[in-house]
Amino acid sequence: MIKPILFSTAILLLVSCGANNAPPPEVTPAPTEIIPEKVDGPAVVQDTLPKAEIAAAEEKVVEKENKAALPTKNNESKAATKPGKPTLHGSWTLDKVYGAKEPFKILFPNKIPDITFDLKTNSLNGNNGCNSYNGPFELKNGILKIGDMMSTRMYCEGVKESLFMTTLKMANGYKMENNNLVLMLDSEDLMRFTPKK
Repeated sequence: MIKPILFSTAILLLVSCGANNAPPPEVTPAPTEIIPEKVDGPAVVQDTLPKAEIAAAEEKVVEKENKAALPTKNNESKAATKPGKPTLHGSWTLDKVYGAKEPFKILFPNKIPDITFDLKTNSLNGNNGCNSYNGPFELKNGILKIGDMMSTRMYCEGVKESLFMTTLKMANGYKMENNNLVLMLDSEDLMRFTPKK
């Protein structure tokens, strides 16, 4: 009985010693999911160019934008020397009657005459200090020709409306003088108008 027990014990010892010398079995790691780390605030992108090159590139972009924003010298000189085209078109208020023997306020005590030229319809209209008037006009090669006019027939005491209408009909030209309109007979100034406000 003793021999089989010793034999069994010896086998167990051999098996256990052999098991200790055997290489450990290979373990295949389970696949793991990589979760990106959350970062608070805006994402930061690392520059791939050296800082000196980035700064130089930024300076070129800014310089290009500044050049595009500024007008060239040629454009500036053209804009500065280009004269504004004088025009009759618009509304004007009488400021002076050249050669009148009476002061302006005595000529038109109630209302100051005005005139509006419309170059699209070749028509004019306004008030002569008492009555409203309108009529046609022509402007060709700087020569002005005012046609027959119609007006209302209200009576206004002391107003020299006939002086205004007669002088207006005489005009055959005009000029712009300090943003004012001067109606002329040949080279003689007849009436001066300021832009109507």
